[in-house]
Amino acid sequence: MKRGVCTIIHQQNQGLATARNNGIEKANGKYILPLDADNFLAENFVDEAVSILDSDNNCSIVYSDRIDFNSEMMKIEHVGEFDINKMIRCNYIDACAIYRKTVWSGCGGYDKLMPFMGHEDWDLWVHAYFNKFRFYYYNKPGFYYRLLESSMIRTMKENDLVENQMYLLKKYSSHLPELFLKLSSDYTDVSGAHFWLKNYLKKNKLKSIVKILTGGFFQK
Repeated sequence: MKRGVCTIIHQQNQGLATARNNGIEKANGKYILPLDADNFLAENFVDEAVSILDSDNNCSIVYSDRIDFNSEMMKIEHVGEFDINKMIRCNYIDACAIYRKTVWSGCGGYDKLMPFMGHEDWDLWVHAYFNKFRFYYYNKPGFYYRLLESSMIRTMKENDLVENQMYLLKKYSSHLPELFLKLSSDYTDVSGAHFWLKNYLKKNKLKSIVKILTGGFFQK
């Protein structure tokens, strides 16, 4: 692979989304890989992920397992295949994934309006799914993730997480009937129930999604 040069951008602190957006906007390559300061890449991940993207024009995002580590431990965290029903509940794919720059531009970049910083990649993955970009699961560790008690995610309060989640649900509420009709197939095979659920979700989008997320809507 041809190696490029490093460009450093000096700017005032305007938050995570703006920092990434400004950097990606100036990038000349067709692929993007965000890499936080406390992470480092596994050998061969970049070359193999780029090879996957180069060989399949329908593939837009390559994400991987990771190795969590600190001074006392090291373990592989298996992420699994992409599942939008799981993704809408929690962000289980790290920002450290390789994707086409067209994913970023097609989704309008990282969302600067997220209530609390730390989940901008969560929004990007959800947005990418609804924009029909395809994910590829590279089922080997692609990077090492340093576990720090002071990291942005670890210091986030539970209420902040919930507020970010509700922000995403509201932002993508127009997709919820389609999304949870798929989810409902795990609970019923009655076609009439699907028709009823579709109309219920259209009229009560956020109310119904909260019930589903808290386990109060469907009873297996």
